[in-house]
Amino acid sequence: MKIKFACFLVLVFGTLQFQSFASDNDEALESKFTSSLFLLTNSKSKNITRAHLINTSSSSQSFTGTLYNQTGSLLGIEHTPLHDSPVPAGARVIFSAEDVELKFGVSSWDGPAMLEITGSESFSVMSRLENPSGLITNTNCVTENKLLNIEGSNSSDKSYLRFINATDGEFPAIKGSLYTKSGELIGLSGTVLLDGLGPKQQIWITKQDLIDKFGPDWSDVAMLEIEPIEGLTLIDLNYSAEQETFFNFSCSENGSTLERIYLQTSSLSRNVSFSHLINTSETSQSFTGTLYSSDGSVLGAENQPLHEGTLSPKSRLILSSEDIETVFGISPWEGPAILEVQGSKQFSLVTKLNSPSGLVSNTNCVTKEQVHNLLGYDGTDLSYIRFINLGDHALPKITGTVFDGQGNRVGVTDSVIVNSLPPKSHVWVSRDQLSDAIGSPWNGTASLKLNSSPADLRLLNLNLVGNQTFFNFSCFETAKSAINFAPVITNRSQEISLVEGEPFSFFVTASDVNNDPINFSIEGEDASSLTLDVSSGRITFKTEPDFDNPSDFDSDNRYNFSVRASDGTQATETSFSIVVSESESNNELRNTLSDCVEQSGEDVFGRQLSNTFKCRLDSDNSSREFFVYIPEKYKNGRSPAALLLSLHGYTSTARANLGYSGFQSLADQEGFLVVYPQGTILPTTQETHWNVGGWTVGSETDDVLFIGQLLDHLEQNLSLDLSRIYSTGMSNGGFMSYELACQLSERIAAIASVTGSMTPETYAKCNPKRAVPVLQIHGRLDFVVPYAGNAFTTPIDEVMLYWSRENNCSPESEKLSIPDSTGDGLGGKRERFNSCDNNSSVELITLTAMRHEWPIANSIYRSHDLDAAENIWEFLSSFSLKM
Repeated sequence: MKIKFACFLVLVFGTLQFQSFASDNDEALESKFTSSLFLLTNSKSKNITRAHLINTSSSSQSFTGTLYNQTGSLLGIEHTPLHDSPVPAGARVIFSAEDVELKFGVSSWDGPAMLEITGSESFSVMSRLENPSGLITNTNCVTENKLLNIEGSNSSDKSYLRFINATDGEFPAIKGSLYTKSGELIGLSGTVLLDGLGPKQQIWITKQDLIDKFGPDWSDVAMLEIEPIEGLTLIDLNYSAEQETFFNFSCSENGSTLERIYLQTSSLSRNVSFSHLINTSETSQSFTGTLYSSDGSVLGAENQPLHEGTLSPKSRLILSSEDIETVFGISPWEGPAILEVQGSKQFSLVTKLNSPSGLVSNTNCVTKEQVHNLLGYDGTDLSYIRFINLGDHALPKITGTVFDGQGNRVGVTDSVIVNSLPPKSHVWVSRDQLSDAIGSPWNGTASLKLNSSPADLRLLNLNLVGNQTFFNFSCFETAKSAINFAPVITNRSQEISLVEGEPFSFFVTASDVNNDPINFSIEGEDASSLTLDVSSGRITFKTEPDFDNPSDFDSDNRYNFSVRASDGTQATETSFSIVVSESESNNELRNTLSDCVEQSGEDVFGRQLSNTFKCRLDSDNSSREFFVYIPEKYKNGRSPAALLLSLHGYTSTARANLGYSGFQSLADQEGFLVVYPQGTILPTTQETHWNVGGWTVGSETDDVLFIGQLLDHLEQNLSLDLSRIYSTGMSNGGFMSYELACQLSERIAAIASVTGSMTPETYAKCNPKRAVPVLQIHGRLDFVVPYAGNAFTTPIDEVMLYWSRENNCSPESEKLSIPDSTGDGLGGKRERFNSCDNNSSVELITLTAMRHEWPIANSIYRSHDLDAAENIWEFLSSFSLKM
């Protein structure tokens, strides 16, 4: 049965460049993920829909669509491919009505249509509606049972309510009741709104239709309560005739006895908040509130009554910023606050934000784990993300990755976005701050996907348009599957380090593609020593661990346990270890090196050498030399230091390497130790070398043995963080670093090679015991160690392929350009292989104009488009053996 309704609204759609991607197979639909675009305007509309279909999974997938007009009739062919090739993980397909008409081979339809989308993995659907005003609003946000923002009968703003049957069955008569601000019934309870709704049918009801059915007896905002029908989907749009703009009010906080207003401005703000507290229950109830400032501190009294007496069923309390300041007896605060509201029954919260432009938008909508509307640097509007900690405990570093429209990772993967969030705190991160955090700008619309997002973390994605109006893009449709999938524990590391006496809490994090609530449980040999919060996943020790008297099962200061994440039906379990180390307050940092002579002189930058020593060590019946740089931070520090081995090239020396490599100033800042070992003389050429095979075949020196003994010697005489020992080198030193990655992977956390490669011998016998992070820096004009390789050196692309496969990285790399900073018109590129085992990475930096040399930026000695030392340390220092 198709039900006709007399009233209609013409919403018109325009065009956007269609980004082609994939086709789909017609597999059993119950094994697929599905979602819908509920308001797809046609190509003749003056309201233009740009639909964003985002692949939120970790693998490429293809999408198909089925299109229904407003009567529920099929347009075109079911499960039509929406693109031409698989959509990479993190990428998005952007299409308009014209694109859909072309794909489905149909003419422009009447009124908005509904597009059902099917994929094989998780995805999200967001729509951006370009209004005649030029403003862009979020429309693909739906609700059920209640429409909370019906404009008053005398208001110039209009309400448009979309009733959608998203099922394949007929709906009976749809009935509803309309309530005033004070909770009084308008007209008759259970008034018939629609005689029924056919399969896939969608119908508008306007404010005038409600006046015709219920009468005009409401002057303020009202609530329409719909008698529940499973599968009935609702959209609550407001239309400002003056501004020619639609606003979506379908999103609200509801469903429990504790809800929050996430953006409560003060009376001094240009943006005026009106918070609507609606008693949607059947009984009267009272409400109290606690107001939290941005830093999480309480403003005024906790659990402050928000009104006198009780609120009757279906009534609402509207609080302005001035009202809240009066209720709590406080002065205006700085920045937005969070109002935590407590009731005894279910209720709903809506925020109407009056912007300086005069427009009123809905801002009380949050999401988890990811946001999808981060506007790039090719536009004038700005994006903001509010990071919100709902919990009573501080959240640790929040890291994430930005994906551009093509699914490329922007900047640094797993960047720290927020260092920490105290309890109840909430902070803004602007587009510029996010760009600084990841180290790169972007163009177009991007997504941010968080790693290990705690259960108490919420995100609020706002766009600021014309520096006047905020639009909330936190609400979007997430694909659902008929199959229930187990939650996935998302922690990047399963080993947690704790220094005795330091505060400790650790959050197990999990994600569920079905969006089911997740509960945690703990078991294992040391579970009895720990306490787990089943909702947040927070783990603490019952009794502070004592390093000298360990209470773990094996008495080795390693507390082993497993955590189970369950959605009530299916579960995933992951093992963790907390490793307790002795407090450094009990130990002075050591320096007992002997047979060392302090050095003097200058480096190539004209800086005087200091804290640099030349030392000797017996290895394999030979006396070997090495230089060591001990920064002031080490002398004054209390924690073990990281160690960097810097290896010279063929025919060169350790003294020369410490002079040009540039690590000492970085060590001063970061507090790591730098050791410059000296190679031996190759008998066949009488030149200094490292024994790596290739042109050094015939050498009898065991340099791997030497480096191992050197590390033993340094460990005995210095306070080293043994999980953070790195190797780098130029040319032959780069070759040797690869040799160490192959043969000493249990001790070397990561390596970087500059103008080096792997000899055929190293390549053939390489057998790392773990995934080793690798950075290669090479010049395209290097004819000593050619990029394409020769009889003694493996081609650089083959080296990168070897390590990306050895580390089990994603086959799809991310590529970034390196801008020209020297004025020669040439730059370079950076290619990364991510998603590797043990959170390792493989990275290649190529500089177009670089020869066989060590790149140094902005120096009278040498000038390149980047600085090797800075890039090497930034890469190496992000890894440890504990990962």
